[in-house]
Amino acid sequence: MQTIAKSSTAAIMNRLLALHQRSLPMFLTYAAPWTSNHDLKAVQTLRYLVEDQKRLAARMADYMLERRWRIDNGEFPLEFTGLHDVSLEYLWQKLIDAEKSDIAAIQQCIAGLASDPFARALAEEALGSARGHLESLEEISPETIAKKL
Repeated sequence: MQTIAKSSTAAIMNRLLALHQRSLPMFLTYAAPWTSNHDLKAVQTLRYLVEDQKRLAARMADYMLERRWRIDNGEFPLEFTGLHDVSLEYLWQKLIDAEKSDIAAIQQCIAGLASDPFARALAEEALGSARGHLESLEEISPETIAKKL
């Protein structure tokens, strides 16, 4: 029975890891959106979000490696492939929607981690971080970007 719990916890942690490693902000580090010199605050917000996700993902991966669990970063969602060469203004609402979706997924993950307090704590930290990211994204509206911050 303990093997099933470990396997389930490992699967949930891989889901959390993939949410961080294969998020829309992370995708945009490979397919950078078009920005202007006036988008500085939005660009800085996005960079901070990505760096925060990277730090948390590294902690998750370290935890999983300590337990000798297989790590699966997952793949970027197929719908991201159409987001090459678009403006940050166009992407901003998509970033907000993606963060809301990630928050819901993280909440589901937390519910499945009751048997592993440390993994649950990491997931709860991820939830708090994602909520903070959402607030930061919502402070900057697409209209604000269009008006040249």
